[in-house]
Amino acid sequence: MQSITTYWWKYYFVSFFSILVIDLLVSTLNVNVPYFFLIQIGLVFGLWYLISPFIMMLTFKMRRAPQDLTLIVKNISSKFKVKMPNVYVIEDNFLNAFAFGNVVFRGVAITLSLYNTLSQEELIAVLSHEVAHIRNYDPEIMLVTIIAMNSLYAGFLSFLPFMYLPVLLIFYFVLLFPLVFNVHRVIEKRADLTAISIDPNLTYWLESSLIKIGYLSRSIPLSMLRYVPPIQVLLAKQFIINNTVDRKGFFSFATHPSLKERLLYLSEHEQQKTYYL
Repeated sequence: MQSITTYWWKYYFVSFFSILVIDLLVSTLNVNVPYFFLIQIGLVFGLWYLISPFIMMLTFKMRRAPQDLTLIVKNISSKFKVKMPNVYVIEDNFLNAFAFGNVVFRGVAITLSLYNTLSQEELIAVLSHEVAHIRNYDPEIMLVTIIAMNSLYAGFLSFLPFMYLPVLLIFYFVLLFPLVFNVHRVIEKRADLTAISIDPNLTYWLESSLIKIGYLSRSIPLSMLRYVPPIQVLLAKQFIINNTVDRKGFFSFATHPSLKERLLYLSEHEQQKTYYL
């Protein structure tokens, strides 16, 4: 068994290597067009975007999901009015689910540990969040963000004297790089809000799943998380909101809003509290 961090680092490494190879191939094009370097950046990341789903499938060793899980995603897709994505499972012990793909190939993946840990309602809530990413075209938003960031950097690099390179590197890593993570956190929040705006009944179940994944899993065996009573979820929620210090700012490299932040804005949309009784 491997940690989720190991999987993501493998994916980033393979993606970086793929981008490097694509860049070398595109660089061989003998095109006399003004500002071709901007077109080159779009080509490189555009081609990577097309092959990225298959890189992810291989890196995470995905396989087709069982029929009941596929049916859940099919029902969610119908409710969210999006084309049914391909559904995969990852056979490992970390708790995670994510949407991936491009305009040609869409996918949703979930680890078997998470699938076996959550209740049916929580599972629907988590998968609704992932389908919301597809509905909102979030992979494309991240692609445009990355292309814009690198184009801006390349533009400054081309027009400014070489002596400004140290300043440009600071600009890239201190401002542009954190900006990508900020955009990522924004689209994660929007996916939460999109899911519960389409089905308000998901609000509590999304909160419950986040608490189990991000907090209770640290102290409770995964095999027992499914059976945690609602009152314990409520107590955990109140503890997180009242006792957790949220220090995430612009320069954070977190890809998601903090658990406290997510619970706070989701709580604003709760329609009833009887789930905790």
